[in-house]
Amino acid sequence: MYCRSCGSKLEDGKAFCGNCGTPVQPESAAKAPSETPAPADDAKKNRIGNRFCIISMLLLFIPSVIVIPLTFIRMMDYTITDPVILVMIVPYFLMVISSYALMIIARVKYPTKLSKVMMIVYCVLFALAVLIGAILLIFVVLADCGGQCVDCVHHF
Repeated sequence: MYCRSCGSKLEDGKAFCGNCGTPVQPESAAKAPSETPAPADDAKKNRIGNRFCIISMLLLFIPSVIVIPLTFIRMMDYTITDPVILVMIVPYFLMVISSYALMIIARVKYPTKLSKVMMIVYCVLFALAVLIGAILLIFVVLADCGGQCVDCVHHF
């Protein structure tokens, strides 16, 4: 075995190099692989997890929060029994639920890589989409009676 600092030959059983005084590490400790993953790998996986969430938000939240509610607003003169409204309500909530499911899948697949900020943004957007859907559903129900009846509970 040789000293890592000065390169001189070391005697077996010595704790320090006789030439330069550097502490000697046993060969098994020097060759042992590190248990912790490299920080570069964690950063790369974190970017992959965040990209997955950003893409799923763009593909699911943006249409569900912008396009579908605008369609609801244009169709306010229909009654709640019209199949067109029901056909629009079901896909809206399916989009919201599937986007939340994608967030859960991303969280399971990348448990330590998904940043807390991304989770907060995802949850806020999910809550916003559900709130918009509920408000639009209430407006559609009120549009059914023209807002004239005092007790609109009979519509539900």
